[in-house]
Amino acid sequence: MDDNTSFLFGESINTTDVPSANHPSVPHPPAYLLGTATALYVVVFVVGLCGNFAVISVVLQCRSMRTFINFLFLNLCLADLFVLLITGPTAVVDIYAREVWYLGKSMCHFITFLENVVSHASVSTILAISIERFRVACRTQTQLSTRTSVIVKAFICVWTVSIISAIPFFFITEYKTLPLVDGTLVPVCRTPIHKTWHRVYIVLITSFFFVIPLLFILTLYSKVGTKLISLYRIERKKLETYPKEIVKLKRQMIQIIVTVVLVFFICHTPYRALVIWTMFEDRGTLRKLGLEGYLAVLYFPRILLYSNHAINPFVYNFVSRKFRRALLWVCCDRRRNVSRMNKHEQAELQPRRGSKFQNGLARFGSVPKEEIEYIVHTNRTQRNDFLVLYENLLN
Repeated sequence: MDDNTSFLFGESINTTDVPSANHPSVPHPPAYLLGTATALYVVVFVVGLCGNFAVISVVLQCRSMRTFINFLFLNLCLADLFVLLITGPTAVVDIYAREVWYLGKSMCHFITFLENVVSHASVSTILAISIERFRVACRTQTQLSTRTSVIVKAFICVWTVSIISAIPFFFITEYKTLPLVDGTLVPVCRTPIHKTWHRVYIVLITSFFFVIPLLFILTLYSKVGTKLISLYRIERKKLETYPKEIVKLKRQMIQIIVTVVLVFFICHTPYRALVIWTMFEDRGTLRKLGLEGYLAVLYFPRILLYSNHAINPFVYNFVSRKFRRALLWVCCDRRRNVSRMNKHEQAELQPRRGSKFQNGLARFGSVPKEEIEYIVHTNRTQRNDFLVLYENLLN
């Protein structure tokens, strides 16, 4: 996350005006505000750890889950996990320390840099996932790549771009000693945006890691949705009695597409807008908000952005029946669990012999056996692209 807390607080409201909450002569933030912010950080932290660790475990332990897009999910979970582990604890400390930095000069520069690296990696991976889903879903004959070289190149590209894009924060971040209202000198870590190149850089990373990805996601998933409707109509004309389950699958796919776009937009927009607004807004306007109003405006957009890294595993992975069954297999005794599974559930975890089309259908745990047989019988000489698109979108 682009942690501008220090820059916002230090530049908009002078440190000598709002010093450390630990000092007795300084007005304390409202207890309800501190308590609510802390509770939300803790909940997001715990949920995020569980969700991201679950995805990582499934991808690494289930051979059938080791596809290219699932490795992108793995990379997304790693980036989100780093964000949770690095940003969460420092954000909670910042709430109570109030401008006082206890970790030294080196950590001041390094943590700010690292927070932005992992945040950029998360957004870059989401964009890569959207592109891969579009590539495969809208070209249903395309084979899913599992080559190690492709996976490694994708990882290197994502992390290289993320690291390079965050390097300027080393030079923007400042570690200083400033006085409190009583003259006591305390160390602070800030990212002040004073110079022209600072502002240009912030606008650029906001564009490249929010505006452009959002536009790409909207465009790509709109095309996927259009393709979905088109294939749905084609398949409907082919079948005299169209299986009701396929209607449910179409509805689920549309819900997934809408959810992905909305989650990214809702979680990122308030904080990105806040950063740009405070960067160009006059200090006097921010002072008029008062301490309580300013902290509310500051805390909750940050928490919303932070929560995105806990929500991602559920938006991109837990919607898949294949993933949920693989997770059950990982969590339970594997031998006992596999022995009790029916044929369709085993197909979720292990490859089966037979036609590619039948193997694809076997992965849809939501499709009843009689409807699978009906669709296979109706499509023996042709490929059901609608179900292939569904499989690719939830793979």
